[in-house]
Amino acid sequence: MTNEFLTAAVAAIIECALLKRDGFTITKDGDSPKSGFAVGGAGLSEVKFPAGLCRFKANLIWPEVQPKIQQHLDLVTGEDNIHTCLGGWVEGNQLVIDVTDVFRFRGDAIAIAKGRGERAIFDLSTGEAIEVDQLKK
Repeated sequence: MTNEFLTAAVAAIIECALLKRDGFTITKDGDSPKSGFAVGGAGLSEVKFPAGLCRFKANLIWPEVQPKIQQHLDLVTGEDNIHTCLGGWVEGNQLVIDVTDVFRFRGDAIAIAKGRGERAIFDLSTGEAIEVDQLKK
């Protein structure tokens, strides 16, 4: 895991918690993809934290999240059509952290999301969550 990734991940978690940003997606290199379709559930269960706790103790979250992310990223290799990323968003009173796959093609993302039982995919180009059960490829 690169220092760029660690820095970007910690910053994104803190920013999401403190500024109530909608969410984030970060590649292993610390970049945020601007296009593609993100699908959660990439091998690990999501991690949830009370948003209030995150606002006051965001720096304490990383030691708990990091081993789970590291374990997953160590097992995944990139392909032309997919990037494995750290994703996070606020859902109700929870900050949710998940390892996501970002696909270039919408149809691939939908098929994987349905297979994983995910409720939605996220279009990184438009910033919209798209409910999977209403979609065709």
